[in-house]
Amino acid sequence: MEPGDPPDALTVWRKGAGDILIQVAGRAAHAGMVPENGRNAAVELVHQLAALDGAFPHTGSGTTVNLTIIKASDRSNIIPAFAEATLDVRFRKLTDFDAILSNIKARLAPTIVPDTVVTAMAAGSVYPPLTENAQIDALGASAQGIYGGIGKTVTLSGNGGASESAVAMSVGTPALDGLGYVGGDFHTDHEWIEVSSITPRLYLFTRLLMETSLAPPVKPGSEPGS
Repeated sequence: MEPGDPPDALTVWRKGAGDILIQVAGRAAHAGMVPENGRNAAVELVHQLAALDGAFPHTGSGTTVNLTIIKASDRSNIIPAFAEATLDVRFRKLTDFDAILSNIKARLAPTIVPDTVVTAMAAGSVYPPLTENAQIDALGASAQGIYGGIGKTVTLSGNGGASESAVAMSVGTPALDGLGYVGGDFHTDHEWIEVSSITPRLYLFTRLLMETSLAPPVKPGSEPGS
């Protein structure tokens, strides 16, 4: 029950999501007594991020790459021996993630802090994209018909937020997403929902569930004789 996009939309495609880590190994040293003995991993990380800046889109309906987390030393009197940045990657095709990772590795700049080592790698598992197809569009058309019956119009669209609907679709189960209340500014301190969407959205979901249960979509490859 992911929220619907404003002004009133259902989700028929979503981007996949994965994280890429840029890690720098340096050398610790006392920042006051012998800073020259250190190899500042944080300084090198900033250098690498600057080299990557502008290489990939930050917004748009296609692939995006955005810096989200930076970590370094947790002590103010120590030259950091390790630093790490997390890049949030969103994509329309699963193969795009590997292409972005390869591209980032190729764009790593020569180090400016001596004796530091820079690596780029995927962090954990990658969320698949929800790819629009005829079965999802059929579910969307059914939803539009139901909504039209109460004098309302719902559009079909997509966004960059990853969702479990893509996992269902990846194993052949058609998934229509964005059936929750209409809202926005998600994961912020000013997240909101449109109160007037609550009743019609509950009606839409209930009717869609009832009608779909009477004639469930057939998974590709499970048709008689296949």
